[in-house]
Amino acid sequence: MTIKELGRVIRGFSLKHPFFGHLVMKLQKEIVYDDKLIDTAAVTIDPQTMQMFLLFNNDFWDKLTPQQREGVLHHEIMHIAYDHLSMLENYPDKKTANIAMDLEINQIVGKANLPAEGCFIDESPFKELGLPALKGTKFYYDTLVKEQQDDPDLKEYIQGDGAPGNHIWEQVEKMTGQQKKLFKNQQDHIMKEAVMETGGPKNMGSLPAGMQRALEKLFEKKEEVFNWKAFFRRFMGTMIDLNRKKTHKRNSKRFGDGSPGLRTKRKQRIFVSIDVSGSVSMKELAEMFEQIHYVWKAGAVIDCITWDGKIQDRFTYDGKLPKMVHGGGGSNIGVAIADFNENKKDYTFAIHFTDGYVHNEEPLYGKHLFIISSEGEKFDPGAGAVTMIQIPKTVKQ
Repeated sequence: MTIKELGRVIRGFSLKHPFFGHLVMKLQKEIVYDDKLIDTAAVTIDPQTMQMFLLFNNDFWDKLTPQQREGVLHHEIMHIAYDHLSMLENYPDKKTANIAMDLEINQIVGKANLPAEGCFIDESPFKELGLPALKGTKFYYDTLVKEQQDDPDLKEYIQGDGAPGNHIWEQVEKMTGQQKKLFKNQQDHIMKEAVMETGGPKNMGSLPAGMQRALEKLFEKKEEVFNWKAFFRRFMGTMIDLNRKKTHKRNSKRFGDGSPGLRTKRKQRIFVSIDVSGSVSMKELAEMFEQIHYVWKAGAVIDCITWDGKIQDRFTYDGKLPKMVHGGGGSNIGVAIADFNENKKDYTFAIHFTDGYVHNEEPLYGKHLFIISSEGEKFDPGAGAVTMIQIPKTVKQ
């Protein structure tokens, strides 16, 4: 097998399964020739780069029919789609968890599309257990753990070398808590992107019901954490943009009855700084921009800077996300505060979006509102006119 040949299989699979095909494109593919490393196929991750890998044993792959190759590809990407890599830490018995996950996935992929040595609820040694269909990993795991206590043959099959496949998930277990959080956020981002690239949330009807529910949660919106209009009324400043429009609801003072008057809409000019340091995940960055959008809708002119250890980018938010966000370095919010201090006469106040894993040695001049991401932690920014709130956990609107 060559990568080019694998690519042809992936293209055919993607035409039949666009959502899963999009997920496959996000993974690094490798052919393995060492049976001791992997003797069938597997998914794994590099904790340092957060890159996910699809591994295929060359000899195993060459023995498969074209239909089975697509089935194995489908099976492996389902481990990603069902979040099995992150879920593994919830199950003490990893071998039993691996079997339980395979039993769930193989019902969806279909026995006809997989090698005969796979795990199926209607084949021995699982047929004798009378497992119901489509009950999910946790149900199958709990059942198998219990049944192994009274069935030595089943225990030998699962804990020994009888069960097929050997997923390289030890890398996941070695990850730190922060790495696991970053990995989970990356997975969620890839899943949401796949949904949007294949028709959006309203076109998920062809996906398994359990997966649809999980994806729907990813699209739950954050609530507006602040009443921005009321906040602006309390903190009216001198730097205001005037947006004048003609209106027939008001008579012109200059030209009299029948002539449209002018409606003046005042806009606050706000300084907004956005934490793009290495500790901020894509999920947190997305919720920051969601709140920035609320500020903009409330009637503010928003001048933004992004920062990590230094200021990265400057732009005026116009209701659209920037095409590129640079960053990923250290976390020094002081560079943003210093920038505001130098230009504070131009702004009503400053809003800082961050995960809270920062330090500040700059004085706080003027008014500052610190908004902490839902996964972040509040911190002490120093003495000054400071308000600090945290974005709540996801709520459905």
